[in-house]
Amino acid sequence: MNCKAKIKIVHLIKFPDCQIFTKKLFEQRAVSKLIRKSLSSNDDDSLVKEYAWHVTLPANEEHSGHFLGEEAGNTQPVDKSIVKKIDELVKDGIYLVPEIRQRLKDFVLHELFKDRDPPSESNRRFFPTKKDIQNHCNMSFAKRKVAKVDCDTPQQVTIDAVAQRLDEIKSLSHDVYSQKVLNDMLSDLNSALSKARTACSQNLKSMKAKRKRSSCKQMDADVVSKQAKINTLPNQSTSHFANTMPIHQVTILYPDMSQMPNTFDPAFPTTFLPAT
Repeated sequence: MNCKAKIKIVHLIKFPDCQIFTKKLFEQRAVSKLIRKSLSSNDDDSLVKEYAWHVTLPANEEHSGHFLGEEAGNTQPVDKSIVKKIDELVKDGIYLVPEIRQRLKDFVLHELFKDRDPPSESNRRFFPTKKDIQNHCNMSFAKRKVAKVDCDTPQQVTIDAVAQRLDEIKSLSHDVYSQKVLNDMLSDLNSALSKARTACSQNLKSMKAKRKRSSCKQMDADVVSKQAKINTLPNQSTSHFANTMPIHQVTILYPDMSQMPNTFDPAFPTTFLPAT
């Protein structure tokens, strides 16, 4: 958090039998010398000691990079015991966020702080928000999916792991107050996103190339099929005329040879003669 505030703790040892009621410097030095001599010798037990700790807390103005008071609880990560309880509830088939939130409240008040004063409900560490609960539910789902489906392909398992990491980053990023760390995270995520886009683009090009090759193969197959049908047409035509017309040759007379048709069925034996 980069907070420069410090807590100062001083350990004090008092010697009530060696009190000094004068401000004279030589008397103070004499008593101090006597105490040091007793501490350095085996006569240490003869001195009566009183121990004390003097604690100095920083002023509010010395804090930086975080909230103070009850608002500080809003920035704390969810306690591990709460995360574990959410995982247990999901395992028991409880998925609705409002129901999980109520059960967590009962858990905090009647189990975690049974004989103590519970924290404020604004404390995010023990009273997570709906969004926190949903994120941890999703992580629990993802964890169980990976553990349950052992026969999944390595690719699918990796995809689930990536999704879980993204959920964790999203949840924890709210508790990061260092701008440098956030910038580094954003840079790494942009790099990962660029790799994903490049891979998707390459896959798209590969799929288009495969479709084009498949289309060309289909066109070649269609051409071969049509050519095969054309090659079988004469036999079909001969068979057709043989079945429908019991004649072998027809003579057609034309007054003018220029009126003769340009095309005719080669399977139909025909003789063209000019009319007389």
